[in-house]
Order: sequence, then C-alpha cells, then structure tokens
Amino acid sequence: MEYFFWTALRLLIPFTILRWPLLGIVLSVYIDGVDFGNLPLRTAQNFESYQVWDKILDIYYLAFAALVSLSWKDNLACIIGIGSFLYRLVGVLLFVILDSRLTLFIFPNFFENFFIFYLFFTHLTGEKILLNSWKGSAIIILAILVPKLAQEYFMHILQIEPSRALGFNFPDKDIIILTDWLIYSFIPVAVLIWKIKTTKNKKILLNKS
Repeated sequence: MEYFFWTALRLLIPFTILRWPLLGIVLSVYIDGVDFGNLPLRTAQNFESYQVWDKILDIYYLAFAALVSLSWKDNLACIIGIGSFLYRLVGVLLFVILDSRLTLFIFPNFFENFFIFYLFFTHLTGEKILLNSWKGSAIIILAILVPKLAQEYFMHILQIEPSRALGFNFPDKDIIILTDWLIYSFIPVAVLIWKIKTTKNKKILLNKS
C-alpha cells in the first residue's frame, strides 16, 4: 500500500513542472527525498528493489524537466541540459542492467541541479541567458558538477553521509539531512549569488549608459 501511494504521488507531481517549472522540480526533489523513510525497507532485497524503483521514477520526473528545458532561450544551457539528461538516462539504464552503483557515480545527476540553478537565475534576474561567457560557464558547470560528484560518491560508493564522514555524529536525522544539504549546496549557491549579482550590476551599468 505504501508503494502504491508513493508511486502515484511521484507519477503525478512531475506534471506541475510543465506549468510551474521551479515549484514542480522542487516538489519532485522533495518527494524523492522523503519517500525512502516512509517505505518498508526491512531487507537488503527490499532496499535493492527500492533503488531501481527510485532511479526509474527519478528519470521520469527529470524527463518533464528536460521537456521544459527545450523552450529555454539560452541555446548553450539547453544543449547542456538535454545532453546531461541523456547522459544520466544512460547511467540509470546501466544501473538497472548491471546492478552496479558505480554507474550512478560515473553518470551523475548533473541535469537536476543545473535545471534548478538555471530556473533560480532566470526567476531572480529576469534574464533568459545564463551562459553568456566561457569563463562564467565553466565556473557554473564546475560549481554544480563537483558537489554533485561528491554527493554521488558518498551516497553510492561510500554509502555514508558526508556529515558523518567529517565526524559530525548528530543524533537527529533531520539535522544530518540539513547538514549534508548545506555541504553539497554551499558552492552552487555561492556561485548562483555571484552570477545574479554580476548580472544585475551589468544591467545597472547599461541603464546608466
């Protein structure tokens, strides 16, 4: 019964991405994050079955995001978005076939974070072009890719939370989740703030000239 409820929820929520892309993807990511603690995973076999179920449904909601990214005015961002989605899709297919967590590290879910980064940028600046210079593009891509690779490595290779690996033994699971999120998000958020600030400063200078 639990699987039926969470499957239905994860199948329906992504449709909101088509109407409200930012809200829809945030909701999809949130549901993806909380379903694990609400499902009966009492055996190793249950857990492995969950992993396959979870990754397939991840690709499902990312497909909605990929569809939205086709309408982006930033051609380079669109190409990177679709390319990284297809790359992850290959990784998930290999994971299902080979049952190897290494594939999820080699084929990281870069697209999800890139999609969210782009949407926050466009919503907060009103601009449609994110990648307007090679230097800026490289900084943004690395700021998203490096933490994502670290996340995939801790989750699928080491199978331990980064906060615990760093010696933080918090008793509260929610604090662990928040700490891990801060670790993974610090660099992308810092670069997002930098990009928004520089973009707005350029607009101010253009308006003055």
